Amino acid sequence: MFLVQEIKSYLRFTIMLMAHSNLGQPRDVSRSLRIAFRVECLDDGQVETSNLNRPRDIQPRGEILLDNRRAWQKAFDAHLSADRQRGPTPFISFVTTWSAAMSWRMRLSQRSAHKIVIMAVWLKNKPYIYDALEIAKQLGYGQHPGDAQRQLNHHTDEVLLHGSIAANERRVLLCLRANGSAVESVFFRPDPLGLPSFRLASQLPYGAIKLPAKCRGDGTEAFRDYMFSLTGTVRRFEFALLLVIMAGRSYLVTEDEDKTALQVQMPGRSAIHLEFPNNLTAENGNGFGDCGDLVVG
Repeated sequence: MFLVQEIKSYLRFTIMLMAHSNLGQPRDVSRSLRIAFRVECLDDGQVETSNLNRPRDIQPRGEILLDNRRAWQKAFDAHLSADRQRGPTPFISFVTTWSAAMSWRMRLSQRSAHKIVIMAVWLKNKPYIYDALEIAKQLGYGQHPGDAQRQLNHHTDEVLLHGSIAANERRVLLCLRANGSAVESVFFRPDPLGLPSFRLASQLPYGAIKLPAKCRGDGTEAFRDYMFSLTGTVRRFEFALLLVIMAGRSYLVTEDEDKTALQVQMPGRSAIHLEFPNNLTAENGNGFGDCGDLVVG
């Protein structure tokens, strides 16, 4: 029975490739993307969850592809359909929303996975990043309801990186323990220096961060410290944008030579407008103040 299912799956894949043989290297979306999340299980040989403040490489399991259209088609389908029998691929999956990251974490937990981590990664101008849903549509996903491995809804908010991210690129902004399925609500101040009264709440994996009692549920300082331990500096715009995305808010970014503006949509009220001078950072202990000085708005 299993062999018959495998043969049917292979035939569907072959027909799909023949029907969509014009798929080449897809459109790179790295210019429009800033932050995405990587959810994975650490192997025994990787960094232990007790040492998540150490930057490390993020690497695909397969070799980098050459400019071969057929190879690209097969590799994309093998990755998106999670067909392990066809070997490793040169792609790394990320999701672009926090809710998708938490859902991915839940699926791994339901499969009894251990050492789950969620990484927030700065992907702007990192080349060779592709929209997984766009590729799945080009490959004909969703046209065969009986093919559970090739459904479009599996790839909403997903992007694929062709290649790796070296630790010395300093792109990993945050790395959180995410074992289990329990959650807790934590609030943050995206711009504690410019607008300390502006707060947003987010659902985090339970125990992902430890908050001093004086912080009264405010995770701003803990996140700032995590980011500093990974990158050696904290850029105020990156910090604010990460927290806005984790809170699930819609936003608009505009940039000019001197500053970057972040407009955050708030249900039932006017949008919040934040501005950040370009290249302005907050080193550890400077720029963010102490969580005990929180101004409640």
